[in-house]
Amino acid sequence: LVLWGPQLHNKKILFKCDNQSVVCILNSLTSKSDKVMILVRLITLECLKCNMVIKGSHIEGKLNFLSDYISRSCFQKFHRLAPNADAQPEVVPNHLWRVFD
Repeated sequence: LVLWGPQLHNKKILFKCDNQSVVCILNSLTSKSDKVMILVRLITLECLKCNMVIKGSHIEGKLNFLSDYISRSCFQKFHRLAPNADAQPEVVPNHLWRVFD
């Protein structure tokens, strides 16, 4: 949301995730974890800035093969199934790496 917010103005975004807890957090925008709430507040602020609406949807892990290929560094398999994906990953801004400092 931080990286692509300007291109997502006034959009509804569906995050498909194989972690049911993450889906619940995205849909409720709350968590019992103080650290997770730091991220929830960041997400909420980005949504407000760009007038975005987000929702999470659960996808079975065995069906989440694109994310699985990326997490296992199987980039050739990933790009074969997602040929329009960028060849190089996005650079994550430094301030996002320091969100828990």
